[in-house]
This record gives sequence, C-alpha cells and structure tokens, in this order.
Amino acid sequence: MKVTILGNCPPHAYKGLMQSSDREAAIKAVLESVGSKVSGMMFTRGAYDIVINAEVPDQADGMDLALAVRASGWIKDLVVVEELEMNAPLAAAKKAAGVTSSPDDWRTGCTLKAARFRLNAPCCQV
Repeated sequence: MKVTILGNCPPHAYKGLMQSSDREAAIKAVLESVGSKVSGMMFTRGAYDIVINAEVPDQADGMDLALAVRASGWIKDLVVVEELEMNAPLAAAKKAAGVTSSPDDWRTGCTLKAARFRLNAPCCQV
C-alpha cells in the first residue's frame, strides 16, 4: 500500500538540521524499522515542512508507521494519506446507488414533514 506522509517539524528538529544532523537518514531508519520502503522524501515550504512517499505492506503496518513517526518526536501535525484502489469501492457505490433515493427525494420528504409539523428544519433548506 502506498502512503504519503505530510508533517511539520518541531523546533528541536530544526536545531538538528542546523547542526548538520542527517535527518533524512534518521527518518528512513524509523520508517524501515516498521517494514516500510521510502520512495521519496522532500523538505518543502508551505503548509507542511516535509513530504514522504513510502510503501507499507498493509493498513495495520501503515498505523504502525504513523505511531513510530509520532513516537520519534521528529514530526508533528502528522497526516498519513493512503493510496486507494478505486475499482472495488466504485463497484460497491454503483450497487448502493441503485437502491437509494436521490437527494431530491430527501428534500421533498423533509419539506413535507416540516410543513406538516410547521417546522423550519435546517435539513430542508438547500
């Protein structure tokens, strides 16, 4: 499973960078210790300080990865984004769409119910 890790560095991590500490090697070591393979890493400007692309065997290992990265203390505000295989979810969504009513039906039913009880229900306002 492919993941992208987004994070921000706390102040002590910047001190390590300024002291010529090889943070990239340290991060790779943490990720590889939980069975991940790092395919790319970059320090960035903007909303996140670091972006890491990695591959993990499965979702449980992805959780281990997130815990290990958080425990390292080197990245805060951690976001782990998983790549999804969309064929199975889309097939399920199409199947479910065939048996559910449309949002227009929901609004009509809600409006009638609200009118009957003289309610101004927020769910009815579009």
